[in-house]
Amino acid sequence: MNIVFLDMDGVLSTARAFAAQQHKEFPDCQIDPIAVQYINLLCEYAEAEVVISSTWRLGRTRDEFIALLNRNGFTGKLHEDWRTKQLPSSFRGDEVEEWLHRNPGVNVHVILDDDSDFYDHQPLVKTNSLDGIMQDDLRKALEILSAGDINLAQVVSREYGKYRTKLEDLEPYEALTRLANTEDNQ
Repeated sequence: MNIVFLDMDGVLSTARAFAAQQHKEFPDCQIDPIAVQYINLLCEYAEAEVVISSTWRLGRTRDEFIALLNRNGFTGKLHEDWRTKQLPSSFRGDEVEEWLHRNPGVNVHVILDDDSDFYDHQPLVKTNSLDGIMQDDLRKALEILSAGDINLAQVVSREYGKYRTKLEDLEPYEALTRLANTEDNQ
């Protein structure tokens, strides 16, 4: 089993999502739908399940978290042991290690986070806190999860080929508006 340890702020909750909240078309946009599609691709092609390592895991049930993700287009699978435990050290590297100790069947894992509070030996793909996960981050995560033989250009082209411009190169509101308009017209 492959695992993606997922932070929310700076990975899925991005400047695009914040910009979208400012417009009436996306009033409830906490999570960037473009970033969610990258996570979906990662889960699909690396046959990975998601474990939440973000502080967003605190105070929510698994069902509430699944609903939040699904409402924002998530099609992957949240692992049954869906979140890391909050440890007294508050060092997320320790929390990941503790989760892995409780779940010995993991083949390979990757951590997607915009922070660096992990051990050097842990496979971290550090995202830009404003942009969240981007195409290069997806490529790095696929390589770590041994799915690097996938032609990422073909995958992204298939998924986003209907757009003349790469969505991540657009202004945040323009990207979300284009995404919404394209899906509405299908």
